[in-house]
Amino acid sequence: MGSNDRRVWYLHPDGYAIDNDHLIQTPRGWVLPTPIFCSGPQRHVLAASRSTLGWTACRLAGCSRGHLVHTCGRCGARVYQPELGPGCSPLVFDGRDGVSDGI
Repeated sequence: MGSNDRRVWYLHPDGYAIDNDHLIQTPRGWVLPTPIFCSGPQRHVLAASRSTLGWTACRLAGCSRGHLVHTCGRCGARVYQPELGPGCSPLVFDGRDGVSDGI
């Protein structure tokens, strides 16, 4: 993996890294893997004590209705689950475009 590889890596419940955020069935039920690194240039680790988990609505009809948002506590970079697709535009609750701040 080169330094320009911007794939998002997720933590599988069994402790290894995977490169997709599909639901995983475990003996205790279904889980959504969490991203390991932020999307910023420094690729900070998104530990529970250093990140915030939120949700944002999406303007795109037919999208998943919204995205989980993992925000890095060090640089503010965001990782969206599911990833933002063509036409996706997250909204913050006051109606502003959620990605217009350049993060």
